[in-house]
Amino acid sequence: MQTVRTKTWSVTVLAALLSAGTLLTACSNDQQALPTGVDPTVSASRGAIKGILRCQIASQLQVLALFKAPLIGRAMSQFVHIDVDLRKGQPDAAVNDMYTLWKYTLDNYYAGNLRGAQSAQTQKLTLAFGQALYCLVGLDGSQLTLDQTPLDQNSVVKVVFPSPTDQTVVTGTQQAGVMIPGGTLSQPVTITVTPITGNFTFPAGPLNTKLDQYGPFFEFKVVPEQAFTTPVLAASCISTAAGDAPPSSVDIAHNVGDSLEILPTESVPFLVCGATGLAPQPSAFELARSGEYGKAFKRLGASIVGIFAPTQVYASAAGIGGRTKSFSPFGGVDTAVVVKLPIGFPAQPQLAPAGSNVAAAPSVLIETANGHTPLGGASVTMTVMSGGGSIGPMSTARVTTSVLTSDGTTGLAAVPNWTLGAGPANSVTANASFTLPTSISGFPTVGRGLGSAVVISGNPQTFTATSTDIIPYQASGYSYLSGDATVGAGFEQLSFDASSWARGSGAFGSANLGGSCQSLVSTVGTTWQNNPGGTSYMLLRKSFTLPSWWTGGVKIGIAIDNDFQAFVDGVNVTPTNVPTYDPSSGFVSHENCATRDSFTFPATANGGSHTLAIRARDRGTAAYVDTRVGVNQ
Repeated sequence: MQTVRTKTWSVTVLAALLSAGTLLTACSNDQQALPTGVDPTVSASRGAIKGILRCQIASQLQVLALFKAPLIGRAMSQFVHIDVDLRKGQPDAAVNDMYTLWKYTLDNYYAGNLRGAQSAQTQKLTLAFGQALYCLVGLDGSQLTLDQTPLDQNSVVKVVFPSPTDQTVVTGTQQAGVMIPGGTLSQPVTITVTPITGNFTFPAGPLNTKLDQYGPFFEFKVVPEQAFTTPVLAASCISTAAGDAPPSSVDIAHNVGDSLEILPTESVPFLVCGATGLAPQPSAFELARSGEYGKAFKRLGASIVGIFAPTQVYASAAGIGGRTKSFSPFGGVDTAVVVKLPIGFPAQPQLAPAGSNVAAAPSVLIETANGHTPLGGASVTMTVMSGGGSIGPMSTARVTTSVLTSDGTTGLAAVPNWTLGAGPANSVTANASFTLPTSISGFPTVGRGLGSAVVISGNPQTFTATSTDIIPYQASGYSYLSGDATVGAGFEQLSFDASSWARGSGAFGSANLGGSCQSLVSTVGTTWQNNPGGTSYMLLRKSFTLPSWWTGGVKIGIAIDNDFQAFVDGVNVTPTNVPTYDPSSGFVSHENCATRDSFTFPATANGGSHTLAIRARDRGTAAYVDTRVGVNQ
């Protein structure tokens, strides 16, 4: 029986080799028919799209170079079937037979059955044969590239035929792979999954995003390139650089053109993650020693540090998958980001006069959860919550909601100003969000089937401020003039020209103040040259501005020794309902040392610019006047 089997095999091989002789002649004729100027090593495809592809078509010489007995007979027979299909004008059958031979080739490569086992030279010949087979039947096999498709345990190259049941394609280390649902494919394809090598430093990676990226990263390809009609489940084992499990907020994502698609996470039972990881790859030194000089120089250029060290071994800890209709570079992306106050933001609450702007307007920073990268593209809504103030470029509304976008470089979102209201307690909240599809730091980002694929923690950020007086006691910037009763007639009118008056700060007090009112001496900012033995006058003017939305008026407080009159925009607002008001003179009188807020009284003042005018009278000995404008509450 053994002799019969041997003879049968010999006849099969002989028939195949005889057919090979015929086909060698045919291929030679193809080469001779090339137009002038075409590389003689490149032929036109004899397949379904003849004349479009120009590539090296497969030959029997490649079969002989790869396969050894007893495999060569079956390989050559399958090769003959492809050629027969093409000669009969049956391109679909030729494609199907081509994939059968290509699968047979890959299966035997991984089993170590080809000439040279799994050596670098055998890998090169295997992938070149795959490209040539694609070309033979008119398909584009250019993505079966040598540099990007290493045939090692970290990668997988597998032919997948249409099937009614689910199929998986997984790398030898079981660190990455894809599950293809039954009924997805209408024709055979080659699926490749290969690690992406590069000098990536966390949180960077090959994906189109500034979100924190977690590797290992893999290139998923389908050859010929196409979109799947039914989403397939792409997955890989993701870890931190230290080999720990990534945060639970990490999802698998991949490039789609210049954008990024974040996939809803699904379980991936077909991977084995945890203690295992990527198989170590040879260093540049090891590659050079084995004669792979091109790869050695490529790795040498990527990292001088790693000349004599193997590439990093990941101790992956979590298998993360998601469904997609297209392939590209895949990796983990942390979808958790943080909103917080920028470094150096002043202590809260800030202080500012009511109706004026705080020193530091509300500003928030949006960045990745690990604080590595500032992120632009977040929509930030700022809202006045208390105090009655406003935010925004013009402060045109008492309570304004401002929606702005964080800057792609700094990650900051800030309103130009915060104008305080009556308060005294004022607050503003900031809420940040990413509404997909959006652009995060210039990279378009979408989450298939998700309302939002990026979740922000830290909301809301709250800003607080305390409203102080519009004009406080001891304020600067007064125009003043002192003299007798005739000085500065009409000074209270808006049209009065006080440009020639002196400028000074409150309080205004006499040189002899210490003799009778020692406690006020330290508050004097400008000397009032009074007449200790008689009567003297001090005239004050000071402007103040209220925001356009202001409608509540103001409250005036005064410290006086002895008498005063008050005007706002030329209107006499001197309180007439106090016991010491003298209608004959129009003054309100006060005896003894001045005290702050001895008198407080309202004045009408809406949004806009206003002028406060005070006529103070001293009736001998010490003289003192100071005033404030506050919120009318």
